Order: sequence, then C-alpha cells, then structure tokens
Amino acid sequence: MGMQNTGLVEQGLQEISPISWNYMAWGAGGRREPDLENLFADTVRDAAVLYTLYNGEYDSYMQIGSSVRVRDIRSGYFRFVIGDGDDIKKLTEDVSGYIIAVDARHEDIWRECLPEAVIKRYRLIAATRDMLRRPVDKTLPEKAEFVWMDESWDDFVIEKNTDEEFTADVLRQQIRVHGGVGLLMDGERAGFMMQHLDGEMGPIWVKKEFRNMGFAAWLTWEYLDECLKKNPIIYGLIDPENPAPQKVTRELGFKSLEDDVLHITVRDSF
Repeated sequence: MGMQNTGLVEQGLQEISPISWNYMAWGAGGRREPDLENLFADTVRDAAVLYTLYNGEYDSYMQIGSSVRVRDIRSGYFRFVIGDGDDIKKLTEDVSGYIIAVDARHEDIWRECLPEAVIKRYRLIAATRDMLRRPVDKTLPEKAEFVWMDESWDDFVIEKNTDEEFTADVLRQQIRVHGGVGLLMDGERAGFMMQHLDGEMGPIWVKKEFRNMGFAAWLTWEYLDECLKKNPIIYGLIDPENPAPQKVTRELGFKSLEDDVLHITVRDSF
C-alpha cells in the first residue's frame, strides 16, 4: 500500500481516510512520520487518540491545525486533542454521544459549545510496554490462578458489576471484543479485569475478602501484559479523588497527565 500525501500539518479542516492515516502513523515498524511529531508529541496526552488510530476501527477524523478529533466505531466515543481552544466549535458541530477531551484548560469553551452536556473530570494515565513494571513485594497465594475470560464469564461479570455505565449488553460485547483476565481462588471466580469497547482500561473487580492483597495490581499486570502484545499503548481514566487506582497504576509504571481530562456526555450512547 502506498503512502498518500495528505499534508497533515497544513492549516485548515481536513478529512483523511482511516487506512492512509493508520499506515502513515504506524507504518514502517511503528515509526511515526516526521510531520506527525508536532501533532502527537506527548504519548500520555495523546494516548486515547493514538490507541484508536492504531487499531483502525475509527471514522470522522478531522484536523484543524494541531487540533484533532476521531471517533471510535465500536463504542461511538469521540476523542479530541485540542491545540487551540478556538478549534473546538468547528470540531464539535456534528458530534454526539460520549467525548474524551484533552485537556481541561478549555472547559469553558466546551460548555459554551455543548451547553446541554454533562462534563466530568478524570485523570488520564497511559503506558507503553517499555514503561510497564511487574508488581513487586506482592506474593500471590498458591491457590490464585489467572485465566483468560470468555463468554462463560458473562453472568458472573454482569452480576458483580456496579457501574451503571456498563449495561449487560455492553459487558457482553467487551468480553467478546477484548476478552479479559479472570481471577480464580481455589477454582472459584473471585475477580476480573476488562477493557472498555473503546480501549480504555476497566472495569476491574475483586471479591471483598481478597481486597488489599495486591490482586488489583496483578489483574492489571496480567491483562496489560497481553494487551501490549497487540497494541503499542494502553490508557485509562481514573477518578482524581480516588487514590487507590492512582497508587496501583503508578507502581505498574503508568504515567499520568498533569492536567485533568474531560469526559463529556452529549447524550446516552447506548
């Protein structure tokens, strides 16, 4: 497949085919082309967009200057990296559903452009394979076993889930698209780690009597060790007021964006 000359860094609104972008961004053994370095200069900041582009399951790509938007087809989520707040109005003219926007400095403009939206702040974390570190100082009991999840885990995951964002249908789709890692204790199901349809980490759950024993770190490690064989980067959104996941992911080597990111709901996507 030949590389197309799309003039990515030229000023003005551009539509780019997913195939040509995917090739330019990640061809030649994953090397980014030189003209993309300014557009995607921060691996952590741009993690959600990079993940979506790499997997090729996207549409609605648009760029104005150094501002970018793209929509993940599986989930319907839009991802934005904003270089100039003045670009937001043009990039959101035909947007609905869920949005992940980097960064929160432009929250006032987002609220002006999307006055009916519900906006929450999260902390963006990301890791590549060379950043990931194995859990330390945590000895697993001999009775603990990690297994790759399949559809036989559907009912268990649906029963244990407490997050309203994940309906039964969405959880089933997540297992079929991304799988997951399950924790067995003496052969009984005791926890799981999964991945959102759009690639974000989660949900994760551990049975109450096995919490605070390091299983969250090991579940995350086991799942990401597998994910990063297929993807060059993994990312997650965590509550900035919840220190537990911040501690676990930091110990595993994740880097965190200093500024919060915005999770924007324009309407219910499901």
